[in-house]
Amino acid sequence: MMALDSFNARLRHYSILSNILRDYHRIASNPIRHLKRLKVGKSFCNPDLQIDSKSGYLITSASKLEGLTELISKLQIFATPRGEQLAGDHKISQKPYYFNILNRIDAEKIPELIGFSLSPAILRILAPYYGFIPNLSHIGVFLSAHTSSTTTQGTQNAHWDNHDLRHVKMFSYLSDVGPDDGPLTFLPADKSAWLRKKTGRILRTPPIRDDSEWRRFFTDKDLVQVTGPAGTTAFLNTSDCMHFGSRCKPEGRRLALVLHYAKFAEYSSTWTKNFEDLNVATSPELRPQNLDEAAALMFHLLQPELNNT
Repeated sequence: MMALDSFNARLRHYSILSNILRDYHRIASNPIRHLKRLKVGKSFCNPDLQIDSKSGYLITSASKLEGLTELISKLQIFATPRGEQLAGDHKISQKPYYFNILNRIDAEKIPELIGFSLSPAILRILAPYYGFIPNLSHIGVFLSAHTSSTTTQGTQNAHWDNHDLRHVKMFSYLSDVGPDDGPLTFLPADKSAWLRKKTGRILRTPPIRDDSEWRRFFTDKDLVQVTGPAGTTAFLNTSDCMHFGSRCKPEGRRLALVLHYAKFAEYSSTWTKNFEDLNVATSPELRPQNLDEAAALMFHLLQPELNNT
């Protein structure tokens, strides 16, 4: 095991190859689990809401996903005043321009949060795109706010998400978001693939630290900027689409429910873990504490009656 982990650490420099080898290893370590995800995934489909396979995204509204409008209303009750309360304190956090304000108490008060995250309404969109049932990796309510920094940093820079061959994130705005509020902004997957070739990112995808690099080939007109009223919702393949966000202007503020799905929830680990179906890395206090709790949450993998959904 130590030898493989050491090899994987060296290979991580070539992130794409590392992702492929890690996936094969995890599938081989538990093929029954993967076959079950493939079988159950065929049961879910929504022809009216699909992530486009070429561009890698879907933009819709909360009203079109069962339960999301009601969930947003409940989240706004605590998220809106907390966002105002943290107007200054956020600047001392590790990631001051984008950080999670959700805690375990919030989740316990709003059981619909994880319920929706694993609901058929979500799986009907994700399963056809993945070809199987993906795992829930991260969950949070993120506040994006202006900082005193004069330069972009971290995920404010254009980048691709690594360590898994397919990440899909759902961003659902809890506040109205305009151009000054740090909207999610991205280059569709087909154009992003062309950019990766032009910038030597075939085997690895380091972030673009300076916008001038992508502006050699594209303009703002090529980007998709997700703005709109509360409830505006986007599903984005963040491993294929170059993207950035949280570039808030001085008076800008963004609140968003973010659900992050991946082929393997614990996507940065080589080894299969008991609870890998539900990582919830952004809020570790929400992770299941035992296998029974994990099984109860991952109902869509365990209830055969859902096979006919």
